[in-house]
Amino acid sequence: MAAEGVYPRLNGALLKSGQYDGQIVSVVGRVVSFDGQTVRCDCADHQRVEMVCDPSVVVEAPQGTVMELVGLAGNTNSPMTIYVARPLSDTMDLDLYNRMLLEVLRNPKFTTYFTQTA
Repeated sequence: MAAEGVYPRLNGALLKSGQYDGQIVSVVGRVVSFDGQTVRCDCADHQRVEMVCDPSVVVEAPQGTVMELVGLAGNTNSPMTIYVARPLSDTMDLDLYNRMLLEVLRNPKFTTYFTQTA
């Protein structure tokens, strides 16, 4: 079981892979649209994903805003459910963030820095 506040950070491809279905995850991306219930965003790897807000969560997600969205990863039939939405800087370099996800967080060379210990 993961410690509170510790969860995988994903890009669109990793979210869609199914590897994290049913887990609490974090996705960073730029909001494309938000209708009060469904957020569509372009993730750090430029893949578009659709997520739904948990009914108990109040989310403000203006178009163009870069956000960290934390929630339960769904599956092919059910989108990710957002529990926490944090606005980030609109000037955040999403390409650099994606490189960090792929080249640092998932690199076995750095595993000891990014794994939870008991």
